[in-house]
Amino acid sequence: MVGAKVTWITDKGQTGSVDLKRSKADQPSKFTADPRVSDWASFQQEVSKAAQTPYQYIFRGQTSTWRLRSAFHRTRRKDLVRYYEEDFQRVWHASIGQLGNTFDRNIPDHNGAFLHLLQHHGYPTPMLDWSYSPYIAAYFAYSSLVDKVKTMPQSNGKIRIFMFDAKQWRLDNVQILDLIHTMPHFSLLEPMAIANPRALPQQSVASLTNIDDIERYLALMQGERSKRYLKVFDLPQSEYESVLRQLNLMGISPGSLFPGMEGLCDEYRQRQFGYDP
Repeated sequence: MVGAKVTWITDKGQTGSVDLKRSKADQPSKFTADPRVSDWASFQQEVSKAAQTPYQYIFRGQTSTWRLRSAFHRTRRKDLVRYYEEDFQRVWHASIGQLGNTFDRNIPDHNGAFLHLLQHHGYPTPMLDWSYSPYIAAYFAYSSLVDKVKTMPQSNGKIRIFMFDAKQWRLDNVQILDLIHTMPHFSLLEPMAIANPRALPQQSVASLTNIDDIERYLALMQGERSKRYLKVFDLPQSEYESVLRQLNLMGISPGSLFPGMEGLCDEYRQRQFGYDP
């Protein structure tokens, strides 16, 4: 099935139609990487320009050239109403033993903060993680390769870093911070860092969406407005060890990004045993 076409007529004779396209979110990305940026050195040179306009761009790093898609939309269920009314409610109740009565579901900002906390700890959400720092985004792309190094692709494998014009997107689009809103949207927010010590050092920004195929939606918006919100850089996976050592010298490491024992142990594992023990 490639989609469906729906037509209608009202009791007053008004007609309409709509083409429903099948999602391609599970297919390879069609975003084309910037050909001028092919390695770590050229990436640094390119993103240094972003420093001229602080907080205009946000960045996201991935270990491969996957299509943009939230962890929730990668699950078999796509029902956000059920997710909010059942799943979210249950995990909220279950977290009280860990967090205490920290969050108030009657406060919208608390809902966003709790959802972001879940995102940072691996629970499926309709969010994607971004950072104001291109180097932190690069860290997440490259560091995730460490445990896969023995089975990682050959030297022609690529990591992917997205650069998104957040300032222009916010000017051009209403930002909808409602989990079960019906209008398609891709919205940016900076959730309160309640019980989430990782948010600040990671310079966190989150995108919230009810769209499965984010890539098609962004491509549509770019085409309609003749604007380029998103740039893509694909860098060699084979540079992972050199890049991680450079990022460490910048102060970007597990100990700085993940406060607590998890980050501490990962930090000293790398210091004492290397990236490929």
